[in-house]
Amino acid sequence: MDFKRKLLIAALPLAFCMSGLAQADVKIKFAEVHPAGYAPVVAEQNMGKKLEEQSKGEITFKMYAGGVLGSEKEVVEQVQSGAVQMTRVSLGIVGPVVPDVNVFNLP
Repeated sequence: MDFKRKLLIAALPLAFCMSGLAQADVKIKFAEVHPAGYAPVVAEQNMGKKLEEQSKGEITFKMYAGGVLGSEKEVVEQVQSGAVQMTRVSLGIVGPVVPDVNVFNLP
């Protein structure tokens, strides 16, 4: 599976979440613990640009790279509270919040 296809698949849940927001402007804060320039961060920034372009400005995307909003655990807590809308974290951090994902952490 090529990179663009993976990115599209990763962005699909976001599209379904926003379908119920009518025509309201959407502001997405994306938190990332890795520094700017790291390959996944570049991909996430490209996704944000595409979201802004395709929505004709109704979606704004702001990347917070380099752990400026905290550690992975802190960012997951911020997503739960609604302070951050998107993040990319390792499954080990998600396990305590969503126990079903622990099946992927088996040795």
